[in-house]
Order: sequence, then C-alpha cells, then structure tokens
Amino acid sequence: MGQHDPLDGLVTCCELKAATARAGIGLPPLTGEIQDLREMCRDPVRRMEARREEEELA
Repeated sequence: MGQHDPLDGLVTCCELKAATARAGIGLPPLTGEIQDLREMCRDPVRRMEARREEEELA
C-alpha cells in the first residue's frame, strides 16, 4: 500500500468493481482487498501497525 491512504484504495476498488460490472468486463474478485481496506478505514490503529510493518520490511 505504500503511501496511499486506505480510503483512496477502498474507493478505487469499489469504483473499479462497479465500472467493470457495468461494462461486462471480467475482473478477479476484489472482495479480500475491499474487506482489508474497509477494516483499515474503520481501525486507525491497524492502519498505523500496517504502516510500521511496511517500513520494517523496506
């Protein structure tokens, strides 16, 4: 996720899912990604922990 805000990711995934459904284009399910991003938006502590983990791996 890098420096991107989880809310931006959530909106992007939902818009992509809706647009491809309307256009009839097949897309791998984004259910897991959407769930993760929703949880991160609801839980700022988890978001901070995920950021720390990413920094440690870098």
